[in-house]
Amino acid sequence: MAEKEDKDRMTEADQTPCVLIVDDEPSIRQLIHRWITCTNSMVTHEASNGLEALEILCNIEVDLIITDISMPVLNGIEMLSLVRSDPKLKDKEVIVATTMADEATVAELITLGVSDYVLKPLRGDRVVARVELALSRIRAKKLQVVCVTDTGRARVLIADSDPNSRQFAARALENQFVVQVAKTRSETLVQALRFRPEYVLVSTRMAGPQLNFLAERINGITGGTAQVFAWADADQEIASLDQLAGRLDRSYVPETFVKSVLKLVGADVDSGLGSTSWVSSLDPEVPTAVRQVFGMMTGEEPAVVEEEPDPECNMFGQIGLTSVEGDFRLWVQSENRAAFATALSLSLFGGTEDDLDEEMINDSVQEILNVVAGRLKNSCIDRRLDVNTGLPTMTKERIPEPANVMHNKVFTFLWQEHRLRLTFYATAGS
Repeated sequence: MAEKEDKDRMTEADQTPCVLIVDDEPSIRQLIHRWITCTNSMVTHEASNGLEALEILCNIEVDLIITDISMPVLNGIEMLSLVRSDPKLKDKEVIVATTMADEATVAELITLGVSDYVLKPLRGDRVVARVELALSRIRAKKLQVVCVTDTGRARVLIADSDPNSRQFAARALENQFVVQVAKTRSETLVQALRFRPEYVLVSTRMAGPQLNFLAERINGITGGTAQVFAWADADQEIASLDQLAGRLDRSYVPETFVKSVLKLVGADVDSGLGSTSWVSSLDPEVPTAVRQVFGMMTGEEPAVVEEEPDPECNMFGQIGLTSVEGDFRLWVQSENRAAFATALSLSLFGGTEDDLDEEMINDSVQEILNVVAGRLKNSCIDRRLDVNTGLPTMTKERIPEPANVMHNKVFTFLWQEHRLRLTFYATAGS
């Protein structure tokens, strides 16, 4: 238990912003430190020139740099040039505090990718405003990283004052979800802001009569994207659930508890194969397989992008993975424009478009699906899941969305300015 709480404290410390203040005037450094720490919780470090700043950056994980330009030994522009050339430091948020306002200097700062700048003499309100904007961007980036790291699994926040109950629930759900815990009402609100859970289990023992109020605050913090459930003893009556999505009866039988939570969040299909947990954990296999096959075939990996492709698609493919029980299915549908398939085929076979035929174009896309199917099947085998699979099928007919979808994720890839979309489905039933 002590080890778990130590880990929680470490996680919380990691989320506290770290700011490096660089200026050759000690009074300026102290002033900036006083202004920004009065309004935000953060760790600060100080350097009197660019060289000292680089030494700190090499040894300490810094989120935000506030720097002067005119400094001895190594000035701000020289320091920032070195920072931007380092792959580990190139994305750091930087605010410049300087007396220089000439057009050439500003243009150079923009080239170096500074986040913002304030002119001297400094004003506390302006410095604080710029820092708060930078910190909001930093928090957004960290949340984005968390989402990527979570590998598609839903995020669940468990709020309970009982350490044994928290530990039981966290361990029971850790294979199905990304789990975070909170011990108090105030910590629940903090974790709702930082962790951005999709589901929150709030123990009535902890929340007491403030259950609806707490749920309302969580909804406000998350913009209504989190579903909040009352976690109560089976025989406990709850006067009102106005602000909650429902209730979860307490159980200390792991199988019963997990099944109840899966049903509560809408994953009520139980294939006996750990549906929600292992299906969502397969998500990263799709982009990995696509990068792998493009790397082997063309020597150039595609990028994963957020934007949707042109909906006018004329080539489709399907991968099926069916459980031996016959009651569960995974499949990936591919959509790609003719321009994409043609560009890929030309990269593989050479020549011009006139040299290509439909079979060559189909073969290039078929190979993508083959590698994705193989990687998915191997991943299932690693998870000791028995599956039947065949070669992916190609068709010019649009494939309709399947019925009984219990998991769905869309991946859009950009390669040589052409787009390929893979839609990963998991369905119950044949």
